[in-house]
Amino acid sequence: MLMETSHARNRRNHSRTIAGGAVARRSSTMLLETSRCRTSRLQKNLSESHYRSLIDELIRAGGDFSSRHGSLMPPESTSIILKEIMTALTQPNIGLLGLYGSSNANKENVVEKVTRRVERDGLFNVVVKTCVMKKPDLKRIQGELGNALGLQLHEKTLKERATRLCERVKMEDKILIILHDLHGQINLAKIGIPFGNDHKGCKILLVTENKEVLSHKMKTQIEFSVDEEPSSSGLIY
Repeated sequence: MLMETSHARNRRNHSRTIAGGAVARRSSTMLLETSRCRTSRLQKNLSESHYRSLIDELIRAGGDFSSRHGSLMPPESTSIILKEIMTALTQPNIGLLGLYGSSNANKENVVEKVTRRVERDGLFNVVVKTCVMKKPDLKRIQGELGNALGLQLHEKTLKERATRLCERVKMEDKILIILHDLHGQINLAKIGIPFGNDHKGCKILLVTENKEVLSHKMKTQIEFSVDEEPSSSGLIY
């Protein structure tokens, strides 16, 4: 009896040890799951907070996901704008054109198609492009246009560089100059870009986000929008 009692006692102690270990493991598992849940909630809260801050910032800036980051215009709309721009470029009384809209992708798409069509049809002898940017560096703009025309500008003053660039542009009977990323008024003559009566074979396409920059500050003769439904009502003959 004593041996059996001792043996039974040992089994009970062993069972308690196993049970205690199981409880400890369950407690550890519960703590781990609790920690994971807290981490998950924290990550979710941070993600939601970050998302809300992005939306708030976009709203404050007056932005629009669909116009700035959305898909390209339907092909038929792009084709209409392309046709209108090409028609305007053939008009002898139109030398200063503008393309505007909030979607950079749509503007770039239209400009690329215009460039390809012009080169395909041989409408101009040469097409040159450069970016104006928010704070225009006129010497940089002169240099990039000059390089595109095979002209190295070593002069130091804006006036001397503009004179040489203007002379080089006038050597082309038909030339299209595309100025991207226009944010405000810019003096074309100061850069060395002749147009109008000074060189009727030189056409200039200004690309910007804001229509006011074109119609009010640059006095463009015709504007095209990538944000609105295209129509031919704005063409001038």
